[in-house]
Parts: sequence; C-alpha cells; structure tokens
Amino acid sequence: MADVPSQGAMAKAAVDDAVPFDGSSVSIEILSESVRRIDTHLDTNGMRGSKDMSADRVRLARSAISGSLSMNPDAAEVDWFIEKILGGTTAVGVTAVADTLPYWQLMVDRIAKVYTYTDLVVGQATISGSAGDMLTLALDVEGESEVVGSAGAFAGGALSAGNTYVMSDVTLTLGGTVYPCSQFSLVINNNLDADRYNNSLSRSAIVSAGRLVTLSANLPFTPDTAALHAMAIGGVAGILAWTDGSDVYTFTMPNVKAPSNTPVASGKSEIRWDLAMTARETGGVASILCTKT
Repeated sequence: MADVPSQGAMAKAAVDDAVPFDGSSVSIEILSESVRRIDTHLDTNGMRGSKDMSADRVRLARSAISGSLSMNPDAAEVDWFIEKILGGTTAVGVTAVADTLPYWQLMVDRIAKVYTYTDLVVGQATISGSAGDMLTLALDVEGESEVVGSAGAFAGGALSAGNTYVMSDVTLTLGGTVYPCSQFSLVINNNLDADRYNNSLSRSAIVSAGRLVTLSANLPFTPDTAALHAMAIGGVAGILAWTDGSDVYTFTMPNVKAPSNTPVASGKSEIRWDLAMTARETGGVASILCTKT
C-alpha cells in the first residue's frame, strides 16, 4: 500500500450556517485547527480476579466536539464570524451582543478524509496583535457531532482576496485619549455550558452561561500613560479599532476597569507594563459593540 502523506499545507476549511456544504459555503484561510471528536469510555473496573483491564463491559459514555481555529482574517472572514462571536445579528454595520449564540457548521479537508462538524458554538474569541505582525483571530469552539467523508468531498467557494490587518492599523482609545501600544488582546469569553448531555451520547444543547470581555495592552511608561496604572475605580470608556484604509472595525466598550498594576524597572530596557481591563455594561449599554464603517 502506498504511503502517501497528508500535508497540512493542502488542508482547507469552509464554514456555513447550515449543512449540506456546497459552492456557496464560505471558504476560510486558517493558520491551524484542532477541532476533533473526543469520546469518553466507561468500564466497570471491579474486582474480577485479575490486575489487567478487562475488554468486557466497556461502553461509550459520551462524545464531544471541541477544539480551536486560528487565522489572520480579512474583512469577509471578520464579517462572517462576528455574529457567531457576539451573538447579535448585524444591521447597518452594527453587531450587538445577544444572550443566545448561533450554531454554525465547519468542514475541514485533511486530505485523507474530509470532516464535517455540526452545530458549533464559539466559546471564546481572541483578537490579538503585536508590533510588526498581522492581527490574529483565535476561536475556541464546542460542537455536537462529527461526520467523516471521503477524500475529495470538500465543498466551498473561492477564498476571499481581501486585505488582512496589521498592528499599525490599530488604534486604542481610553477615556477619549489615544494611546500607543505594542501588543493587545481582546477576549470575548461566552462561558459555555458544554456539559449538557441528558440521556444522550452527544450534547443536547450548548448555551452561554455568561459573558466576560477583557482587553489587555502593553504600553510604554511615559508621562502621557502614567495615569492609567492607577485608573479610578469608576473606569473609562474604551475603544479598539482597526482599518486598512477601507473598512473600519470599531469595538466600543462603554466602561473598562483596570486594577492598579504599577510599572517597574526590571532592567536597562524601556519600562513598559501590561494594562489588563475588564469591559462592563453600564446604564443598560452592553459591555461591547462592534461597528463596521
């Protein structure tokens, strides 16, 4: 039998709101993926006159779909995933949060076989960047089932040819003032309850048990940034935005709070520090809103 390797460079992925996948499904470029089926076996493991594990009395207890996707997204990919991350429906470029997260589908061509994952939900989304590098979108996902297809069964449209984004596209605004940063990370954690099985082998539902939005940034310690290390308990408004000169994405947080984290001189190099903030709702305004203009 020929030993033909499945090279990751030839892998590809597509997403859709519903199965089956076809030419209208959205192909995405991924840096890595780890979405897989994870089974749990149970056995009696009782006293039976032997120290060996018995091949008898073993049952499949449950099956879970879990893993991650990582990409350097362009506008088309951000547009497709933003509703899955925040939960709300985009209208006139505005995507709000919602308490119910939408299910979606993923197809991954791993060359030897093509895998379809159904009813996925975004557990956590991380948008991050660092000086001189591209912005990255990382998704931790949970799902309900895996279907294994034959090699060559992949279905998806052409990849988008839009621009990706780099760190120099980013603007960080806190309390109405723009600040420089060398790194940032915006995390939307949907706190999934992914352990709802009832009397079934697969999950009966995947729901959000809460939402935690955090924003962290690495800043230089200068007279302009010094006040931020002792931010008042009342917090400030926060805005993270990026643009390639065409599309502008703006994440608005009405109130962010940061516990004091005094910068220190740990060596001869520039004094910098990490500002770790939590976004909170205030006055009936949700903790985060995304606007595309």
